[in-house]
Amino acid sequence: MEKVKTPMDSLPFEIKMSKEFLDKWTTALRSGEYQQGSGCLYQSHKYCCLGVACTISGIEKSIISPNDIYETGYVSDIESEFLTDELLNSFVDNDRGQLFQDVVASFNDGNILYINSDLSKSNTITRYDDDDFVINKDGIIYSFEEIADWLEENVTTL
Repeated sequence: MEKVKTPMDSLPFEIKMSKEFLDKWTTALRSGEYQQGSGCLYQSHKYCCLGVACTISGIEKSIISPNDIYETGYVSDIESEFLTDELLNSFVDNDRGQLFQDVVASFNDGNILYINSDLSKSNTITRYDDDDFVINKDGIIYSFEEIADWLEENVTTL
């Protein structure tokens, strides 16, 4: 399997996930069962790759997306609304789960993500240092298949 070519091939930190969950998530992303959307976990029968993760974690669509609309809008709101620390900890085994979520969402939605050298997230970098990271520099929207490939290549399994 060829590695997904991304503007940044690896994360500036390690993400650990159970092999069982990673296999389940990548299988679901490749299954064709989920139509890819962006900006929302789930809306109008389309999913973000994180919405797929929520669904296979057993979270009902009515919780992810009340009235078939993700009420608060965009991925940046997910952290407090749906992908709580408890849920993130169910599939990401370290304290970088939120940043990992932002990285994966940037691949799904075609957003450029700036990560400062202290591993804090920023929507823009006003001062760019050699130690700073830019994720998805070209703003590419990756397919579920490409995201699944990237996950397998970049996530350490437990």
